[in-house]
Formats: sequence, C-alpha cells, structure tokens
Amino acid sequence: MQQASKHYQTETSEVWIDEEGIMHVVFDKGADLNLARMEEAFKVYREELGLGPGKKKITQVLSGGPVTVSKEARDLAGKNGKNYFIAAAMVTSSRLMRLIVNSFNAIQKPGVPFKLFEKEEEAIAWLRTFKT
Repeated sequence: MQQASKHYQTETSEVWIDEEGIMHVVFDKGADLNLARMEEAFKVYREELGLGPGKKKITQVLSGGPVTVSKEARDLAGKNGKNYFIAAAMVTSSRLMRLIVNSFNAIQKPGVPFKLFEKEEEAIAWLRTFKT
C-alpha cells in the first residue's frame, strides 16, 4: 500500500489518490465542465499527481449531482483519458448522469474500460480487478 496523496481542488472537483493507488475525482454538485475546466483537471493529473502515458491509475469518479459537460470537454476527455487511466468507474444514482455517460461511451469510445455503478463499494471492487 502507498500513502494517500494530498487532495487537490479544481474549480469543479476534488482529486486525490488513496492508499490503494486509486485516483478519486469528486465533482461538485451542478458542475459545468467546459474545455478550460477539463484542461485544468488534466493539468492536475499531470503536474500534481504525476500521471501520464507512463504512469496511469485506475480511477473512481463520484458526482455530487448532475454535471454538465461540453462537447469540447467530452472530446478532450475521450482523446486523453487513455493516457492517464487504466480503467474508470463512475458512481451515480442520477438517471440523467447515467444517460450522459452511456451516450459518451457509445459515441466517444473512451479507450479504457469505463463502467457505471450505483454503489461506491461495487465500483471499488471492480476497479481492484485492474490493479497491476
């Protein structure tokens, strides 16, 4: 096990890596992710957490409520996600978020396994299957 990292705050989320090496991204309720905010998130992943093509993490994404994501931000996430993530799990009970994520997966083809869960414990258990 490793030591948990410092928590980093972006304009729309809080990000950290836990003791198991799982990166957590918790979006603020009602967050509006435009291109600039998505670029900021990837900058934190790269510069603060040291992630990139040679160092990827399994990732859990939690939503505090419905989040809107612009087309440009979705495109950036779809293009760059495979360079930062091994697999990603999103935990949400929001039907709207499930529709958005399922549409993203169908259209964008994220390049890494990406699955929705209603319970955090299930998401973590699934992510653990990707640990190397």
